[in-house]
Amino acid sequence: MLGTAGVTSKARTLVLGNPENRHHDTSVTITSLSTVPAGEFAVLSQSCVETLAPGAICAISVTYTPSATGFQNGTLTINTGQGQMIIGLEGRGRPGFLEIGARDLNFGQIATGSSSPTKSIVLNNANPLPVSVGPFAVTDPSYQLSNNCGATIAANSSCELGVTFAPKTSGPHDAMVSITDNALGSPQHVRVVGMAR
Repeated sequence: MLGTAGVTSKARTLVLGNPENRHHDTSVTITSLSTVPAGEFAVLSQSCVETLAPGAICAISVTYTPSATGFQNGTLTINTGQGQMIIGLEGRGRPGFLEIGARDLNFGQIATGSSSPTKSIVLNNANPLPVSVGPFAVTDPSYQLSNNCGATIAANSSCELGVTFAPKTSGPHDAMVSITDNALGSPQHVRVVGMAR
């Protein structure tokens, strides 16, 4: 199962049946359903806790709410009057998206050899888990980056990546800032433009 860390996935369904044939005509009583780890894998309802007549089937729905990124193993235990069945579960938690406040910055026109006021790119982590960020890069050395985010943006918080335009050569300067992180959609890019006279 694949899920975004801290967010409950869509349910996956397992069909449990009590086959009917000439060698088997006994009802099966399901007494309980449980998952481990219970905080991440969960049985959506206990509607299958019943007696299955020969030939009957029942659907068990399981959801996944990863508490961290990476792979997670678990189990679904089905207890019956005839014994216990254990089914392996697998999940992988992935981070959500890192929201970028601006997709382009325009520094206008400044004199060669001078520096512009710093503009900010806001990085917003709306996920319930921290997001690792960096490295940051820009394709034109006329732009200088200042990292005010550190290496991690805490859950449900934001920070700013500063950009300063300091051209040493005249003419247009059209570049891309690259933002790398461990969230979905990485790396992300912000266009920066400026003119040096």
